[in-house]
Amino acid sequence: MISKSNKPLRTAAYCRVSTDQELQENSYETQQAYFRSRIASDPAKSLAGIYGDKGKTGRSLHGRTGLQALLHDCEAGLIDLVLVKSLSRFSRNLPDCLTMVRKLKELGIPVIFEKEGINTMEGSGELLLSIMAAIAQEESRSIGENLRWAIMQSNAKGEPFFHPSYGFRRKKDSRAWEIFPMEAQRVRRAFSLAATGRWTYQEILAELNRIEQSQKTGDVWRKKRLAYLLTNVVYMGDCLTNRTYHVYTDKMIVRPNRGERDQYYIEDHHPAIIRRAMFERVQQVMKSGLLHSSYKRRNAAQLALLADERWQLEQREEEDA
Repeated sequence: MISKSNKPLRTAAYCRVSTDQELQENSYETQQAYFRSRIASDPAKSLAGIYGDKGKTGRSLHGRTGLQALLHDCEAGLIDLVLVKSLSRFSRNLPDCLTMVRKLKELGIPVIFEKEGINTMEGSGELLLSIMAAIAQEESRSIGENLRWAIMQSNAKGEPFFHPSYGFRRKKDSRAWEIFPMEAQRVRRAFSLAATGRWTYQEILAELNRIEQSQKTGDVWRKKRLAYLLTNVVYMGDCLTNRTYHVYTDKMIVRPNRGERDQYYIEDHHPAIIRRAMFERVQQVMKSGLLHSSYKRRNAAQLALLADERWQLEQREEEDA
């Protein structure tokens, strides 16, 4: 392909990998190196940029900052041609794929999918693209269903397959979890304040955000995140699988699990950050509404809970055991 002005075509490439296996196999770096070499070896092309997304699904545009940057630069007139290794790297969602390709076509920018041999500016390009994109979308749905089945089997064996929660990291070369000290400090602080019953959500959030600001992490705590943390059994060493589940339509939707999927409760799956007595105390405090109320509005039941110090004795017994 030669530019009408005889100037090299400003050529961009898009790369994507979605799985840990692909990341471990350096697939992302391999794709980048391939396109750099391919463009550099063609005098009719000049490199406009290599855009990409690591660990992102092709089912949705959400979170794919590399693809969004590519589209933005195309609209800004910085790119003449886009190269992609295969259609599945670009998108596994038929409506999204066609929308992006048509938008670039209106800008006079062809997208070439090398594996499928599709040039979107050619007459048959969109028909072929529609067929191949539909196949890619169906393959993605099938992969999703197979993956869900494999995860359920793993959960049933007591080996939950999901990323470690905040406060934990996965051990090197292992699926086992270990405590991440800096984040565990925040977890312990949040639970210890909530357990007293004398700190509201807003006050706990202010304390956590004060810690983040003092350490210049850039992290921000909000109520929804704090409430999720305070009810998550992982912090006492257990796991509850499938708290949410995914629905695959034209895009992936995350829904809370209210019985639609089997759940498994696994005790002592990993090291605990807090004691069980403290976790159970916090659940009582949350249920009572103490984290919402100020001192002046506390009712008799809340005052009785504040006066009950049995949980502290239980925690000491756990520590001594």
